[in-house]
Amino acid sequence: MRTLLFCLLAFSTTAAFADTTDPWTKLLNYTMDKGEVMQPDNGPTLVSIARITPPDKSVPHVAEYFSVAFQQDNNGQLQPVGTSEVSEDWQIDKDGNWQVTQWIFLSTIAGIPMKAMKGTIVETMNGQVLVAERTEVPLTDAAAKAKWDSNLVDWQTYAGSNSLASR
Repeated sequence: MRTLLFCLLAFSTTAAFADTTDPWTKLLNYTMDKGEVMQPDNGPTLVSIARITPPDKSVPHVAEYFSVAFQQDNNGQLQPVGTSEVSEDWQIDKDGNWQVTQWIFLSTIAGIPMKAMKGTIVETMNGQVLVAERTEVPLTDAAAKAKWDSNLVDWQTYAGSNSLASR
């Protein structure tokens, strides 16, 4: 099933991501080429790439995820509808729990940011979530804009693109 789903995704996006000179398109193509297909119980089908630095999740680390979201159109074809970018900074607090600062950005398939959210998660070392708070942040907020811009540059480097300017 996963192979069939991935083939359908690849077929449906060939024309959409054809301009390989655009840095944003290079990132989308990289995600489609290297990403993992995920089909949650509810919500869109995702093709995602991740990077964890350092890769050892038992120590403080940064986890970042970039996803292309797909939904079925009226003809049953999967079409790209947007992207999401999640950035998490995992630190150990004074109580020995994970203190996670999380940024989430949702954008159009053209890379135009549509929504920014910032959250805090406190999680025990065995995975029990003690606190999970998230609030929407205006896209005009200086911290949100700076995080979006730095994430674009980071993903551009990771995907091997030439440059990504803020959209």
